[in-house]
This record gives sequence, structure tokens and C-alpha cells, in this order.
Amino acid sequence: MPAITSNASPKTVHEGNLLFNSNCAPCHGINAVAGPVPDLRYASKEVHQDFQTIVLGGIRASAGMPSFKNILNPPQVPPIQPYLIAPPPQSAKPQHRPPKHTEELPLP
Repeated sequence: MPAITSNASPKTVHEGNLLFNSNCAPCHGINAVAGPVPDLRYASKEVHQDFQTIVLGGIRASAGMPSFKNILNPPQVPPIQPYLIAPPPQSAKPQHRPPKHTEELPLP
């Protein structure tokens, strides 16, 4: 499966990092590493296409992903995606990752 890429600015990626670690880390892990639920760094194109409705709309509530509509507002969700897509900092020790191919996904 091709990896998803983003051309978001470093500022947007940083904002996404702050939002992710403030709201998503309890389940998905600090910096999206080692959480008890799916590793979002490897989310599919379909997950990214449905990201807003997953996070705010609660379409995966039956699978354990609650809606964050009472915690995050719609403009706060888009910066989280490029943070998840961005390559880790060079100082980070990569965990096992599947081989990557590149595919550009337009983000909202």
C-alpha cells in the first residue's frame, strides 16, 4: 500500500503535534507511538479521507473511537493529519515500519 504524504508547513505539523499529544495520546500514544489502539502513522488512505467524520462525527464509535466533537472544533482536526503523515524527527528511533511507496493525498 502506498504511503500517504502531505505538503503541510512545519508550523501546521507542529500544531498537529500539540493537538495530537493533548487529545489523542492517551489512547494512540505520545507522539503517536506505542498506544494501546491502532498506530495512526500507518492509517490507510480511507481513514485519512474519513478523518474528520471519524474524529468529530463518531463514525467509529462502535469500534471504540469516540467522537471528539465536544473537545475539538472543526478547524483543529485538519492539522492532526499532516502531523501523523510527517516523517518522524531524525532523533526518533523508528519502530518496525512496512515498506513505503508515495502517494499524495489532498488534505482538507
